Amino acid sequence: AMDVSKNQLNPGSSKSPARRLAAALVVIAASSAVYVGVASRDDRHEATAETTPAVGTVAVLVESVDAKHEDLATDVLPVTRLSGNAPEPLQFIRALAKRAFDGDAEAQYLVAREFDRCGATLSLVRKLGEPEPAFWSATETWPQGLREWTFREFQRCSPLLKNDPFVDLPPRDGGYTARYWFERARESAHPVAVVDHEFFRLRGIRSDEGLTPIAERAEARDKIVTALMSGDPDASLTLGQHLLAAAEDDLRLAGVAWMLVGCHAGGDCGENSAIVSVAMCVGSGECPAGMNVESYIGAQLGPAAFAKAYAMYEELERNLRGGNVVALKAQLDY
Repeated sequence: AMDVSKNQLNPGSSKSPARRLAAALVVIAASSAVYVGVASRDDRHEATAETTPAVGTVAVLVESVDAKHEDLATDVLPVTRLSGNAPEPLQFIRALAKRAFDGDAEAQYLVAREFDRCGATLSLVRKLGEPEPAFWSATETWPQGLREWTFREFQRCSPLLKNDPFVDLPPRDGGYTARYWFERARESAHPVAVVDHEFFRLRGIRSDEGLTPIAERAEARDKIVTALMSGDPDASLTLGQHLLAAAEDDLRLAGVAWMLVGCHAGGDCGENSAIVSVAMCVGSGECPAGMNVESYIGAQLGPAAFAKAYAMYEELERNLRGGNVVALKAQLDY
């Protein structure tokens, strides 16, 4: 189990403001999939055979049960972006599954995001026996506030332990994983999924095939700019999250600037954001109640660094508003 200490939640003052912010957000992300594409690159908490098994089986972690309960909502919901997490992930995913399967990009993204996020929490109890005792055992070294917040997340997601949200879809070898839905969303040109995938090609991060060639990085930059100019504020927010994990302070400040672009355009930046887990910080008692993404960023950076990031945000906003593709590509020359 991950050992999250109070010191990790409050990065030391010896780091620069941008580094402190990045460290804090990374720790906040540690027990939930803040980055929407984590499952598209990493199997740490992937819902594979254990949660959505291969053909002919029911998705379970603990015991086999009939997933077709009459009390589960199956009506298709309007495909609208949630602010924060779904109160009832099982019903939410199941209601959108058919539309996602049929090719609706927004439904694919929302299903992927919710399934991925719950997969991170439920991974704490995978193969550990009875879920609730296993949860408390797996988190025994965590600060109490963080344990209690994560347990609430566990309770929110726990119906997925015994019920297959994709039971009404055709059987698929390997099951319907978060990775599968993220990839479908990317193929459908969903702006957030595109940014999430192309960022790592842009940065030339090593993959199984080696470093990304220069030509592919240029292509990735083009696709990111197109996604950013789509008007989807969560695309900017997601780009900012990725930049916060960079080694260079100027890229971290750029990350803050892009997050501000997303927040000011109406992105998922409330206390219960499904992209930036401010709620984990608040729920664990490390942050004051009512804090949102922008106030969290401001508190971590301090006035001088925040002013610098804000100036970068204003330039980005002008270029987006003016459709200045050349300038945007230059600003993404990482």
